[in-house]
Order: sequence, then structure tokens, then C-alpha cells
Amino acid sequence: FLLSPYLLGGIFVYGLATLLYFFALSKYPYNIVQTVVVSSSLLFTFASAHLLFHESISQKQILGLVVLLLGVWLIVNK
Repeated sequence: FLLSPYLLGGIFVYGLATLLYFFALSKYPYNIVQTVVVSSSLLFTFASAHLLFHESISQKQILGLVVLLLGVWLIVNK
């Protein structure tokens, strides 16, 4: 169980994400990094739900994603 490739892969990806997060924090302010991280996780969740589970996408959801991306753009480019 402890040597499962899925577990080891998950630990590796988690460690890599943590290192990338710390690197981003060393270069940019926290409010920008956190905004990008949270919005990226929402976009990734939305895309994977559509691609992996074939969930339908409504026009309201697309509009919500556009508003989200616009908000991130406004925060990052202030």
C-alpha cells in the first residue's frame, strides 16, 4: 500500500506543487499568488468535470468563468 505508484505519484505532485507555490510567493505578493492559485483550481475542476465526467456546460457557467478570468486579470494587472 505504501509503495503504490498512485500514492507515490500523489506525494510527488503535492511536493512539486508546494515548491512551485513557495517559489511564486518569493517572486510575487501573496494576494496575487493566492488569487491565481484559487482561480486555477476552480478552472481545473471545471475543465476536468467536463472532460472526465462529460458534464454539460451552461451559458451561465461560461459567463461565470469569463467573469472569474476578468477578475484575476484585473487583480494581477493592477
